[in-house]
Amino acid sequence: MNSSADQTSLTPTFIRFTLAFVLCVIIVQLAVAMLNMKMPSSMGIITLVAALAPAFDLFTRSTGRVMSSGEKLRFSLGAAIIAIAVNVAALFLMAYIATGSLSLDTIAAGIGLGKIDLPFLAIGLGGGLVIAFVITYFSAGFMGRGALKRLARAK
Repeated sequence: MNSSADQTSLTPTFIRFTLAFVLCVIIVQLAVAMLNMKMPSSMGIITLVAALAPAFDLFTRSTGRVMSSGEKLRFSLGAAIIAIAVNVAALFLMAYIATGSLSLDTIAAGIGLGKIDLPFLAIGLGGGLVIAFVITYFSAGFMGRGALKRLARAK
């Protein structure tokens, strides 16, 4: 089922990514909480890449091709925003479960930052958005080609 890049909806790919990302975040948070261990700083990148695989696989299977440059840009921006939103929501939820408070200071103290101000928060969120965008954009190429090769071997 080939379709042109202009007509392809990314909605199913976004849904698959969001479900996979939320599942990965829940599993990581449960493992960290149950095993009472520190989460490595690279876990956000690992979680993002793990959630991208099923999304790119779905896109490739449904279209029979890899994403075009425009699709990669749109998907990467959307996936980065979703990743930041889910991670912030997870931080708020974990802070609320641990302390019963939803204040920014509680969350900052919980992740070892102490007291933070809004410009620092904006820089952190912006940096996270850029990192997630870059990882997603470049992953779209090699994960998409890998999915296309697996699809060709399966036929």
